[in-house]
Amino acid sequence: MTKIVVTGASGYLGQEIVRLLKDTGRDVISVGRTAGDLRCNLHDESQVAAMVRGLQPDSIIHCAAAVPSTDADYSNDVAAEYSLKLVQNLIAASPKHIVFTSSMTVYRADQVIPVSENDALEPEAGYAGGKQRAELMLAKSHINTTVLRLPGLFGGHRKGGLLYNVAQAFSRAEVPRLPEKPPLWGALHVNDAARICISASEKREKGKYLVLNAGYPDVQAIHLAVTALAKRCGRPVPKMSSGPLFQMNLERMRKVLGRKFGSWNERLDELVEAVMMEEKENDQ
Repeated sequence: MTKIVVTGASGYLGQEIVRLLKDTGRDVISVGRTAGDLRCNLHDESQVAAMVRGLQPDSIIHCAAAVPSTDADYSNDVAAEYSLKLVQNLIAASPKHIVFTSSMTVYRADQVIPVSENDALEPEAGYAGGKQRAELMLAKSHINTTVLRLPGLFGGHRKGGLLYNVAQAFSRAEVPRLPEKPPLWGALHVNDAARICISASEKREKGKYLVLNAGYPDVQAIHLAVTALAKRCGRPVPKMSSGPLFQMNLERMRKVLGRKFGSWNERLDELVEAVMMEEKENDQ
């Protein structure tokens, strides 16, 4: 049976990946600094080497990173360097295969859509720059790697984030708080993201470096998402600025992974239904 290691297994995406793997009876080992099946400080090169040598996993799904929690965190170079060190240590340990969870933020806000994996990337600092440099580092290594460029995640057990907060405001007949200048934005349900990561861990070709866009085919933007949620909740669309449009070319993902992963509209329906149910229960 294929053995899969998940780093950052106590995080939002990592937890969902581990849950899905265990539910299907897969051989999965969750790795974390303070929690998981195996404790390992990924910032310590010797510990990472010992972990890979001891477990000999067929694939490592690498979710561990310093994840931004505020807008200011996206420009934090220190956090980006911390995350980059984790990737360096994994490469030094020479695992058989790495699934690296990158980000749509490596694309420029003015990029012509739909963006494809071969589009030129513009070097940046902070979170996006760290993801970009990690991709380049993996490309230059000998490690069999699948890079997944993921949008922002929502759904599951997370009670927060833009989509949840907007849906909750509409369910309470309130006007949601929205950014004055909406940034480049896209979203993917955490369950769909987890299934993409698992599928990518199963598609391993020795010596190959592969980058895949991982999301929905729909055109996304904050003002489009708010409008969609307002209509679903029967609320008027609030006045707001239009943000940049974002769309992924998913032809390569479909070709490599061979199937569709979720529906943007269905996931929005599920979100609104869940929020409405929560509000109803809170009122009782």
